[in-house]
Amino acid sequence: MILNPSNNFGEDSFEVFLVNIINTLDTSHFWPNEDRGGETPYDPRAMLGIILYGFCRGTFSSRKLERACLTDIGFIYVSGHNTPDHAAICRFLKCWRIQLKEIFAQIVYLAYEKGFIDYKCLSIDGTKIKANASKAFTGTLADFRKRLSSIELSIEESMSRLESNETNIEKTQQKIDKKIKDKKRITDFLCESDKILNRQGKEKKQNITDPDCRLMLFSNGTVHEAYNAQACVDGANGLIVAPEVSQEENDRRLLTPVLSKVISPEKAKDDKWQILADSGYWDPNELANAEGKHYELFIPSQTHASPLSSKGNTKKWEMKNFEKDETGVYGIVLVDNDSEQEIKFELILMEIKVDLTMFFISGKI
Repeated sequence: MILNPSNNFGEDSFEVFLVNIINTLDTSHFWPNEDRGGETPYDPRAMLGIILYGFCRGTFSSRKLERACLTDIGFIYVSGHNTPDHAAICRFLKCWRIQLKEIFAQIVYLAYEKGFIDYKCLSIDGTKIKANASKAFTGTLADFRKRLSSIELSIEESMSRLESNETNIEKTQQKIDKKIKDKKRITDFLCESDKILNRQGKEKKQNITDPDCRLMLFSNGTVHEAYNAQACVDGANGLIVAPEVSQEENDRRLLTPVLSKVISPEKAKDDKWQILADSGYWDPNELANAEGKHYELFIPSQTHASPLSSKGNTKKWEMKNFEKDETGVYGIVLVDNDSEQEIKFELILMEIKVDLTMFFISGKI
């Protein structure tokens, strides 16, 4: 059955919107002009349609994307009836990473031209994303040397049991093979790796499975191998204008690095940008680096944020507690428990969530 898009999706549907956006993008830089040989590659617009549509719907697995191109009418439409397998989708994502970043920039510029982004108010926040790494292979170089000695001793003991027929031969041999693989992984890592020191001069723990990840503290108090993912969002329609992934364990030194990644035309820098961030970004050096640029920072210090934190007492941040003053601005006055000073918080964005209150407001004494 041949699908007619006009019969399945209205002009206001997201599917039609996405295809129209993709058709306006310059995709000529995806494939070189010369003949590469082999099979004819898929149209990059079809691949972009599959990937962007899948990501917007929360489908990231290449195998699930492959199946959706055969069974899901939305994917069939945005792919232009193309049915790439999961290997082709993976190759596209791997081989054209730089070009995909350029596509992101094109979309941001297009959104600005259409008035969906105005750069008047930008919000920054981050989240920790667990790495696909085993805790068993995390440690300092000294930890790995110690574990290597333990594995070598364990292999010798298992070999002795095999020779004396004191154990199940098949299971013991499987354990020995695994330990030999672990030994090789650790040995190779020790030969190729150097110490990584933190700012206090102490050695950081590393992971063999994913050497780029770092041990990070999560909000629930647990520690995991992870990355610190950052996003800068434009306040007009909530569109991301700067993504960033960092190895920093917290956000203190990420204010200016994230702002430097904001994609914007030069004319958008003529006016001051209001920058909203929570107290985790408060750092004197970062604030100094941002000084003199086209930023107006709204970042509560740790002194302001700690006694007024919403943790454990969320009711004080409910909308009913914000009162409108003579200028039409909604605000709330609270008392700092340490200094006993009154602090007025003015509402910058009307739609707030309790757990993100310190992200949306600025404190003024």
